[in-house]
Amino acid sequence: MNRFKQSFSRFMYGRYGMDQLSRCLSYVVLVLIILTFFLRSNVIYTVALLGIVYIYFRMFSRKYIKKKC
Repeated sequence: MNRFKQSFSRFMYGRYGMDQLSRCLSYVVLVLIILTFFLRSNVIYTVALLGIVYIYFRMFSRKYIKKKC
């Protein structure tokens, strides 16, 4: 298990991880998925899935905004 942690740490080095925008989007996606249980809308479900893909894209992205001091 320790080897897995080290490998994952090396993989995540320099990546965003979960930031505030991703956390907020995950709450929105959760609400959309709960809505699909009641409304049975494929459009809402598709938007929720695209939101999940975008969240993972942000988490694993190495692109970051360079901050000026």
